[in-house]
Amino acid sequence: MTPYRYPLFKKISLDPNVNLTVLFMSKSAKNRRWKIVENNLGFKYRVLPKIEFNFQGKDLFTYLINYTYPFDFIKNMPDVVISAGWLDFSSQAAFFLCKVFRKKFIIWSESTENEKSWRRSVTLPLVRTIVKYSDACIAVGTRSKEYLKLLGASESKIFVAYSTVNTSFFNQIGHVTKGEKEKLRKRIGLKTNNVILYVGQFIKRKGVDYLVDAYQEVKKKFNDVSLLLVGYGSLKEDLEKRIDNQNINDVFFINHVEPKDMAKIYSLATLFILPSLEETWGLVINEAMAVGLPIVTTDKVGSSVDLVKPGYNGFIVPSADSKALKDSIYKIIKDDTLIKKMSGESKKIIKNFSPELAARQFVNAINFVSN
Repeated sequence: MTPYRYPLFKKISLDPNVNLTVLFMSKSAKNRRWKIVENNLGFKYRVLPKIEFNFQGKDLFTYLINYTYPFDFIKNMPDVVISAGWLDFSSQAAFFLCKVFRKKFIIWSESTENEKSWRRSVTLPLVRTIVKYSDACIAVGTRSKEYLKLLGASESKIFVAYSTVNTSFFNQIGHVTKGEKEKLRKRIGLKTNNVILYVGQFIKRKGVDYLVDAYQEVKKKFNDVSLLLVGYGSLKEDLEKRIDNQNINDVFFINHVEPKDMAKIYSLATLFILPSLEETWGLVINEAMAVGLPIVTTDKVGSSVDLVKPGYNGFIVPSADSKALKDSIYKIIKDDTLIKKMSGESKKIIKNFSPELAARQFVNAINFVSN
């Protein structure tokens, strides 16, 4: 039950020709700390019983078996199934059940060519079959569309519903008063005028080590800057030790923050960094842009090609390249005029990435397979 998806499901549910029920495969996951709310979500849903198997790799991978799903399908017999992915039992079962009972199946994919893993290799024949014989495909952006085409999807049946958050919420809540901002800065311990922000898990594929390297070099040239790291994960303790041992100043950690409070954290920052070595999309970039932050991210982040216009609202750098990160951060942080320009561009660009527009593409895909 991922809270950032709720606005999309609400908007789809508003269409008078769509009777939507969302089937969640699990309330939460071991590597997530979202607060689960189960009332007034704004759409119909059910949480399916499950058995889970956890595998630790670059990230924690959980394989879910919702053993009642085939019976749920036969009992309710949907006209269209939209499957969020292809690697869990329910997603795979839905595809074959739709074929047996001649119902329409739409694959909704975030995956890009960049996420290499043993699971991807082993399941590739099945994934190609699912993509090729889906009645339509929904991609979350340009990179995921390219990957769907690589897997065998025809251009004519791919709909792009850009991955999004409730941007209007972040835009409004991000305007905190000067007094509130100062109070929050004091509570965290921030003393510099400029703040570099990272939000995400502390795991290897997020590339936070490269960000710390880059920040360390920026700090040598430009002292009026802090690094604020928000999140949790298995590498957090190692990062804290490294920062302490190398005496890297003005680095602050904050544990998990609920989505409703995140906009206030973004409002403290001068620019936002997502240094991932692989990332299907990166919704934190949407959030940061809605608050008006310049962005520095890598070419392995799925959303980079759609959200970041180099030189206008930020920069895209090669992954695992701390020097490129450093150069881009320094170019922005030292230039107040550029910060202001990029802030305005981020707000302008993100207006075209809303739950309303994404929901419209979902409805277009449903209408396409229903006609």
